[in-house]
Amino acid sequence: MTKLAIPIRSSRWMIHGAAAFGYLVLASLAFSSIIFNAAAAIPGLKGGNPDFALFYWDLWWWQHAILRLGQDPFSTNYILFPHTLNLAYHTLVPLLGSLAIPLSAVMTWPVVVNSLLIGSLVFNGLALFAFLRHHAVPSGLAFLGGALYAFNSFSTLHISVLHLNMIPVGWLPAGLLACDWLIERPSWKSAALLSIVVYAAAMTDQLFALWLPLLLVPYFFYRLLRADPSARKRIGGLSAVALVSLLGLLFIAPLPHWLAGRNVDYPLAPLRTTLVRSMQLSDIIAWPPRFADSERATLGLLLPIGVLAGVILVKGVRDRAFWLLMGLVGLALALGPVLQPFDIPLPYQLVHRALGGLFRIPARFVILAILSLIIAVALSLTPFYSRLSRSGRRIFILGMLMFLALENQWYSPFPTFTMPDYRVYHEIGADPGEYLVLEVPVGPDNAITDRFGRGVELQYYATVHHKRLINGAISRGAAGITGNYRRWPLLTALAEEGPLPDWVAARDEFEKLSRDWDIRYVILHREMLSTDVANWAVAFFNLQLNWCLVDVEESLLVYRRSDEGVCPTGLLNPPVGGIIRLGDASADRYLGSGWYPVENVGGPQARWTGSQPTAVLRVHLPQQSHRLTLRTTSFLPDQLTTVSVNDQPIAQLPMGEGWAEYHVDVPASVIPADGWLMIALAASRSASAYERTAGQSDDRRSLGVAYESITFTPVP
Repeated sequence: MTKLAIPIRSSRWMIHGAAAFGYLVLASLAFSSIIFNAAAAIPGLKGGNPDFALFYWDLWWWQHAILRLGQDPFSTNYILFPHTLNLAYHTLVPLLGSLAIPLSAVMTWPVVVNSLLIGSLVFNGLALFAFLRHHAVPSGLAFLGGALYAFNSFSTLHISVLHLNMIPVGWLPAGLLACDWLIERPSWKSAALLSIVVYAAAMTDQLFALWLPLLLVPYFFYRLLRADPSARKRIGGLSAVALVSLLGLLFIAPLPHWLAGRNVDYPLAPLRTTLVRSMQLSDIIAWPPRFADSERATLGLLLPIGVLAGVILVKGVRDRAFWLLMGLVGLALALGPVLQPFDIPLPYQLVHRALGGLFRIPARFVILAILSLIIAVALSLTPFYSRLSRSGRRIFILGMLMFLALENQWYSPFPTFTMPDYRVYHEIGADPGEYLVLEVPVGPDNAITDRFGRGVELQYYATVHHKRLINGAISRGAAGITGNYRRWPLLTALAEEGPLPDWVAARDEFEKLSRDWDIRYVILHREMLSTDVANWAVAFFNLQLNWCLVDVEESLLVYRRSDEGVCPTGLLNPPVGGIIRLGDASADRYLGSGWYPVENVGGPQARWTGSQPTAVLRVHLPQQSHRLTLRTTSFLPDQLTTVSVNDQPIAQLPMGEGWAEYHVDVPASVIPADGWLMIALAASRSASAYERTAGQSDDRRSLGVAYESITFTPVP
């Protein structure tokens, strides 16, 4: 029987396809909690680093700007409104945004993001696999090298905070491979390929524009010196062509935007502040964490062991010295401005000065060390690996992969969380209008050093509602832009960056901002606010003219502007049974000013009045007589509470200490045709626990009457 010959090109595709599948299997083992819950899982911890929202927004904005708005995606006022931002200095990930356009047409955004994440890991491994195979490293050893490159502490760190811009580091070995082709097969095609690879990397993130020159320039000249002398002139000419082609691509984007922002004053990182974001000597050889909450990556254990074994066991390996030197350069840069604790100056100081302080995190240079040392190890171990039998190779690869899995703690589920899928965002997204959604807490963030408030992660929901926001993060924007929000006392309070403002002044400010910025929705996330600010904000927005409460979902209160002044009534009808339990968060929708937050008052959960003379409650009732049953206790004896409906006094109730029920009849004549009632409860006396106990209590709040519930009973 004649054997069928498999074409070399087909065989190469099969080998690389098998490697890609292998990396996908490894990704499924390493990050099963992401892959098998791709429809909702977000890597990280709920309430932790909010950077995930930035990258969700990036991908959405790229397609929204191009497909819906038809505008330049490198400029926006859809976050940190009303500022117009140049996104060329921001981690915009244009390449990933372009890849996300077709994916988002058939997938939800979490699936898109998780697909890009896992795809990046496969790409990383496959790119280094291809480079190592090109340098005659056996397939099994090359696969192991790619696995070590795809699954290391640097990758884990950036998956932990969903830094999509720094996960696809496969561009580094891809650039090396393109450089090899230019030198070994000098042609117009290889020159074009090199320029395209470098451009694609730069369109993934600006960091590649820093990493790749540090890697490619020395590698290019190293290879050029070893190339055929007769070909050097042609290689040099084609390299110039590749450089000119790259500049041409960059002049399309994003170079014009970079140049437009060159005179902007950006927040800078003083050299001393980079020390805390530098690697330490103890990080070089250490067990990598399963989940990382800092920028300090490590080489792990397997890679340093491989370096030592290769250097000790195998002598005279071609190119190894070059890659070991490159690894040392990467480590020296990652260690930051000085070698701690010895205060020995390091080369990073030169990089920091050359970039004018824009680069903040030296530890990110460790990826250059990881890549270079993996290549050195693979080249060193090739003779040893080649001498092994087929079964010996399999045992070696399987053992190393098991070590890699153990080292990176794949046996422990990788932490993920989900963002609530609130229906109101879908309803807003169905509205084609362009306007501002005011998310509370307010939270714009500029380059970490310029943070204002704590609501940055609410930028995530722009992928659903498609509207402008004050909230959001930009990795590099003009210095001081978040400070501009401090001239608005209301926004400062809602960001929890300042005191609660005067009610009347806040109302006027909100009216002006609503008009000038075209705010049409306010979305109040009570669980993200401190108790006092949440209590104040609920009362404030409940009582704003021409603003309607339109939805309540979990801890969310949603208000919509109604220029006609007509609001839906359903949410402010009393609950089934007619009992509004003021000690429950569900009562927030009814409350106006004058109430303290919920607390335990002698057993029941209730709310005190007394912060101002009158506490206000709003409710919607049918136009018929009702009996109100108030379950209360007074802080002082001989209390007298005046009950008014729509500014009309209808009863005065003597109240005493201890829980009791009091009844008030509301005649149909005081209920207007539209059914809207503003019920005011004015206590005649109030005092603080500090006063009553002669200073034995630290509670200085002025307390009047505590209310557990108010029951509305229709009277025939």
